[in-house]
Amino acid sequence: MPVWVAFHKGYPKGHRGSWLGRMIKRVLDEPFPHVELVLPKEGTIDQFPGKSFSSRGSEKSKRRGGVGKGVKWKKINYSHRERWIIIRLPGYKTLEQIKALKDECQKFIGKKYDYLGALAWCGLKKRAEWAHRWWCSEVIARVIGVKPWRLTPFELYRCCSIYIREQVGQKLAHHERVMRRRKNKKDRKKRKKNRQKCPKAGKMRQG
Repeated sequence: MPVWVAFHKGYPKGHRGSWLGRMIKRVLDEPFPHVELVLPKEGTIDQFPGKSFSSRGSEKSKRRGGVGKGVKWKKINYSHRERWIIIRLPGYKTLEQIKALKDECQKFIGKKYDYLGALAWCGLKKRAEWAHRWWCSEVIARVIGVKPWRLTPFELYRCCSIYIREQVGQKLAHHERVMRRRKNKKDRKKRKKNRQKCPKAGKMRQG
């Protein structure tokens, strides 16, 4: 049961994009102005993409055909893959884990976007905490269990990358231990066979 984190690189030159995304990229000098948490499609195990979860501050209003601002579920087709870096999170293997993640996300639905926190970080380089208001990367870090969770999109990207490398490293180390045990077992069986074939040599060694 995969879960993905999709980091948006921003729009290419000539595309207007959002004023908030442009400000984050220019002022913070970071590669990602926005991030989404992506779940698999309903009724499937690993089909990408399903619902996306995040907080947005420059979304179209509902009157204009958008989903509104703040923390929302939304549908994104990710057709322009060159604009996204998509990381698959390990650790989500069962339907129960996905359901628990959805329930955690649902607790934040309807919360407002943290404009003041974003402006404080971009203008003063200070992490201002505003209760019940969330950036995109903050709310995603919170629901997937990253601590501390007050992070920019690029800081969240680095946390996810480090976590995945650690998981891969643990799997490789476990694989090496298993292979070592198998080799030792084969060596013991081989030595036992040799002793059975040459019992006199075995007695001579004991003597």
